Amino acid sequence: MTNVLSFDPGETTGWAYQDERDDFPSGIIDLGQIKGLPDLIKFLENFNRPVDHVCIEDYVVWGGSRGAKSNTGSTLETVRAIGVIESWCFRKGIQFTKYTSDKVTLFAKQTGLNPRAGAHKNTHWAFAAVYGRKWLQDNRNAKTSIQRAMMKK
Repeated sequence: MTNVLSFDPGETTGWAYQDERDDFPSGIIDLGQIKGLPDLIKFLENFNRPVDHVCIEDYVVWGGSRGAKSNTGSTLETVRAIGVIESWCFRKGIQFTKYTSDKVTLFAKQTGLNPRAGAHKNTHWAFAAVYGRKWLQDNRNAKTSIQRAMMKK
């Protein structure tokens, strides 16, 4: 089994740990949300399950009013969380992939999990799960939602 640990980093970091089982979202073994950088560091240092790959939602500074609204006055907690996760990966020798958030709607359709089904403060884990599943699909370790539907017919 290929095990993927994935993250939606930020002030609250969502995480999901999953394997390639095609009955997604049942392939999700564990999930959760972590408040703040100190707890993220503790989580990673205590994570002792096998991890073959890590997926991280990347942070992009968008232009125009969207960029100004989300960045003005920010301490860039998301960027700092990404750095914590990358550092952990480097120390553990685990490869990682970063995905930009502007593709999450397409990824949600391909994976079959809509992370926007609830208030985002409660669904950071779902965004993380979508990125992990997308990586599994891209590397032919898991089927897309269309492939799973075709198999049921």
